[in-house]
Amino acid sequence: MFWQTLVGRVVYRAEGGMRVLQNAHYRWLQFSDSAIQTLVKRKTPHKPVMRYLEAFSLAARLFQGSTCVLGAGGGALLHFLAHEHPDMPLLAIERCPEVLELAHTYFALNTLTTTRVLQADAFDFLKKTKESFDHLLVDLANADGLPAACYQETFFNDCKRVLNENGILALNLSTPEYHQALLEPLRAVFGEVLNIPIRGCANIIIFASRERRILSLLNHAQFSAYFKRIEWVESVGWVGWC
Repeated sequence: MFWQTLVGRVVYRAEGGMRVLQNAHYRWLQFSDSAIQTLVKRKTPHKPVMRYLEAFSLAARLFQGSTCVLGAGGGALLHFLAHEHPDMPLLAIERCPEVLELAHTYFALNTLTTTRVLQADAFDFLKKTKESFDHLLVDLANADGLPAACYQETFFNDCKRVLNENGILALNLSTPEYHQALLEPLRAVFGEVLNIPIRGCANIIIFASRERRILSLLNHAQFSAYFKRIEWVESVGWVGWC
């Protein structure tokens, strides 16, 4: 629960339980009574509210390039990226047409005129697309965590295929109890990774690089300056504390 959402009224409710709520300052999208998918400031949706967004988008913001987001949701991440880099080639994939409709109606996704939004299944998109990207951000979690397909080597091979030579993969894991299960296939495909536990919430952000460039990232002054401490942990790889 976020303190910003303690008081709010429902402005949209779907039969399946999806809701949009708001108060004087914030608007949010819930997939269930407890899971908040998107939370934005109503007047300034480009200013991140959810704690994980800054870390999740760190590489894409520092090393600007073509970026694909799997899981558009309400568009909080898209607003943040588009505001930071208006000229960034940005593509968002969202499977659920109702979520996209809500993102346009209640979360001003239609104002991001330079952002391409495609209604498609993320896993099918990865297998079929002929595009390649400098950054691939995976934000596919629902109330139950990441889909089961995300825990397979085939998924990470598909991710690797669409990344450019120096491309960077970022994943948002909202269920830390499955952290180790995700790392096994991820490290099998990408080698070493950087894990970023987000203070004050359950999320863990994980970075991997197509050419196993994690050490290069950690040696980059602007990137490493984001962290208070970076250490090696044998069971998970590099860990950045922020």
